[in-house]
Amino acid sequence: MDKLSLILDRLSVTAGVFFSGEMCGLAHFDGTAQNEGHIHLLASGRMDVIDENGDVIKLDKPSVIFFPKPSIHRLQAKESDNAKVVCASIRYGADTSNPLTNALPGMVTLDFAENEYVLATVNGLFEEAFHDRDGKQLLIDRLTEVIIVHLLRAVLSKGTDYRGVLAGLAHHQLARVIIRLHESPAEPWTLESMSELAFMSRSKFAEEFRRVVGQTPGDYLIDWRVSVAQSELKKGKPVSIVANEVGYENSSALSKAFKRKTGLSPSAWLKSYLQH
Repeated sequence: MDKLSLILDRLSVTAGVFFSGEMCGLAHFDGTAQNEGHIHLLASGRMDVIDENGDVIKLDKPSVIFFPKPSIHRLQAKESDNAKVVCASIRYGADTSNPLTNALPGMVTLDFAENEYVLATVNGLFEEAFHDRDGKQLLIDRLTEVIIVHLLRAVLSKGTDYRGVLAGLAHHQLARVIIRLHESPAEPWTLESMSELAFMSRSKFAEEFRRVVGQTPGDYLIDWRVSVAQSELKKGKPVSIVANEVGYENSSALSKAFKRKTGLSPSAWLKSYLQH
């Protein structure tokens, strides 16, 4: 599995379209929803997007704006703007604070005309979204997920936007290590085994990893293991099984890592998630 598919699959990234049609007035997103980002796609017309600082992004041609994490923002359009939009929530098996979202800018935008593959996908999405047909909800949800992949490809193609795990995956030597960590979080990883995989000395590897990714290799591994564990716990798996699947000997060891990252035990974290 390629490096981007592996991250999306492990973190269980899904989309849920909740509005499609002509927008008139003001829509407010208060950023309080747990484990949820948002994506808004403008099919035609004009629309203003106001971020949490009050800055206005004017969309006047078919384009998409993506907030990977919960974010306060508003959408605004007058009747004369003729804004036809599709809005969806983006949910993660892990918390919204995970290696992928932490590596992304707070907001990602893309003009559909910039990429013929994106344009083909969004045309299919709009064709389904603005008509009532059997299977509509399933199709528009899945097509929105495809657009998320295109957005992430666009970020990866812009070297200036790299940070966190995306910067690590763009680094030839570090990418080999990060991909293996993603594939096999249960392996008994050590600084030595990771540095050997990168063909670097331990000190050079540790220094380069921290410089590029912004974390020590050990801290990144803990974050990844906890994020994968969160996704698996939401599927109903017992804590003891999940602990083994992500590289911990028992539930106590996983609980220690969980508390370090979230401040909660796995069971308390899952209970808090289910209550929202």
